[in-house]
Amino acid sequence: MCSLSLYLTYGSIIVGEGHPTGPRSKGSSLAEQGKVLARNAPSPLQDTLAVAMGKLPETELVMIAESLERIVGLMQMQHVDAAPILETGPTDPVLGDTGA
Repeated sequence: MCSLSLYLTYGSIIVGEGHPTGPRSKGSSLAEQGKVLARNAPSPLQDTLAVAMGKLPETELVMIAESLERIVGLMQMQHVDAAPILETGPTDPVLGDTGA
């Protein structure tokens, strides 16, 4: 067992179990104290954000959406002077290249 699982086992959070098909394989499951900890754990950050945003007025939600759209636009670097190469196969040499 790794040190984390040993720590959790000694803390009565998980229970180590032997695997039925192999003597060197081990499994683990939550002990009763681990189940209590899981039930009482705070909700994930996304849930907290969703609840808080659900309480905001429509005007604030619109402002947040516009700000996020602006951030996405900045991250996509829309003003870079570049274009994808849409041809397959050999490409023509660069214009003006004399090979010298």
